[in-house]
Amino acid sequence: RTTAFFLSLDQIQDFAGLDGALLVEFCHLGMRICLYLGVPLAMLCLPAYYWLGKHPGQDESQCSRTDVAITSRDLDHWMEKMR
Repeated sequence: RTTAFFLSLDQIQDFAGLDGALLVEFCHLGMRICLYLGVPLAMLCLPAYYWLGKHPGQDESQCSRTDVAITSRDLDHWMEKMR
């Protein structure tokens, strides 16, 4: 059982110092950002990807190389855009 979630910042600072307390606080900030942004974006993007994205062929387990391949035409297009 992880008890760092149940300790106050002052308790962590007394045991691990200010650097340790700020590291734990930074980790908590990262988890809150992932929770507050990740869950709504997943709820929005996953159905949009399913309905608007490319659908696989008749056999869903079959994945062709053309689905992920980058052709030289695509690279030429991006190189022209960068000029």
